[in-house]
Amino acid sequence: MSAHPKIDSFRSDLVSICDGWLSPETCTQCCRRIDAAALPPTFRALLDHREHMTTTLETFFGEPVKLRVLQCRRNENDYHRQILLTLRDSGTIVEFGIARLDFAYIPTAARDEILAQEAPLGDILIRHEVLRDIEPKWFFQVAGECPWRRHFDDRADRPVYGRLGVICCNGGPAIEMLEVVSPSRE
Repeated sequence: MSAHPKIDSFRSDLVSICDGWLSPETCTQCCRRIDAAALPPTFRALLDHREHMTTTLETFFGEPVKLRVLQCRRNENDYHRQILLTLRDSGTIVEFGIARLDFAYIPTAARDEILAQEAPLGDILIRHEVLRDIEPKWFFQVAGECPWRRHFDDRADRPVYGRLGVICCNGGPAIEMLEVVSPSRE
C-alpha cells in the first residue's frame, strides 16, 4: 500500500514526462512536490495560473520569448521535446521545459507549425485559435544538483521551481508539460 497517494501520483507523472530524458531515479531526486501556496510570490505568479507560459513570461519580463528546441522525438501522432525559452533581446534563459504532445487533438496547421520548431507552443495555439484549457497539476522545487539547473545563470543555491500540467485542446488531453522557470531579470 502506498504511503502517500499524492506524492506517488506526482512521482508517476514526473517520471512519465521525463521518460527517455532522465532516469526515474534522477528525475524524482531532482524535484520535491510542494503546494502552490508554498511557492515564493514571484514563482507563484509565474507558475500558479491557467495561462500559457509564453504569455506569462512575456508579460513578466516585458519582452517576447524565443523557442530553442534542445532535443525531440516523434512517432506517428506523438511528439516529445525538451526546450528552452529565452528572452528575445538578451538571450537570457527563462524556462526549461519538457512537453509530450498528442497530435490527435491538434489541428494540422498548428501541428505543422509546432514541428517547424520556430515559435513557442503557446503562441502557435493562440494564433491558430485552438480551443484549450491549461490545467496545472503539481508544483515542485528543483534540487540544487538537478541537471536542468545548468540552463539557468543562477546560483546553484538559489531555489528554482516548476510545475507539471496538462493542456487539453479541442476536448482532449493534447499536451503533457513540465515547466521550470527562472525569474532572474539580469
